Amino acid sequence: MSEILPKYAFLPWLRQGIANQINQADNLGNGDPSVLERINIGLKVKIKGNGNLINTLDTDVKMIGPGDVIGINPNAIIKTEPLNWITNFEPNYFPYIEFYEEDFPWRYTPASSTTTHKLRPWFTLVVLKEDEFTKKTPAEGTLSSITVDFPLDQLPFPAHDETWAWTHVHVNGNLYAGTGPLNPSNSAHVTQGLERMAELIEQNPDLAISRMICPRELESNTDYHAFLIPSFETGRMAGLGVD
Repeated sequence: MSEILPKYAFLPWLRQGIANQINQADNLGNGDPSVLERINIGLKVKIKGNGNLINTLDTDVKMIGPGDVIGINPNAIIKTEPLNWITNFEPNYFPYIEFYEEDFPWRYTPASSTTTHKLRPWFTLVVLKEDEFTKKTPAEGTLSSITVDFPLDQLPFPAHDETWAWTHVHVNGNLYAGTGPLNPSNSAHVTQGLERMAELIEQNPDLAISRMICPRELESNTDYHAFLIPSFETGRMAGLGVD
């Protein structure tokens, strides 16, 4: 009897709900950062009285952005690799963190994906040696912060316009039921995959997770610290208590 091979699917990003109505493409950090503070979504508001339609108004609603979030519930994290205090992590692997909610890393990104399916997460995973940073005592009402003394071209961080490449959705299932290879430039294939994704999540929310990777090889016999830091300037300023 032949064995049934498991099937996996990966998506570069995922949005759910009203976030899918965002139509301002991500500039991947190249350009004016002020336009990425918050996103306006146009809505039609129907006003009724006694069951009768009185008026319809067109209005804009500002969505929550990265500058409005100053903390993550630890329960959102389901796995970290390596685990805390692990000293024999394989040097050919990258450290990563997994979240239970499959859309979490892009939930507050104030942009839509580019035409080439790139979308930055609103936070980024970085891993530093003990002598590469200085931890600062947080002021009242602010988050913990670090200072990294490196020239900009030597920072051990992912490139600002490549953070999109190190986060993805992992699905335990097949998102494409057609014959032949999946073509990501075929809108029908993409639509089918997204519809299948919604069906799988509705059937079993445990079938999909989101994963964020730090593209840094860890040296042996070296202490490291992992940080989730804001990808957007508004998030950094909010964490430091700056208006």
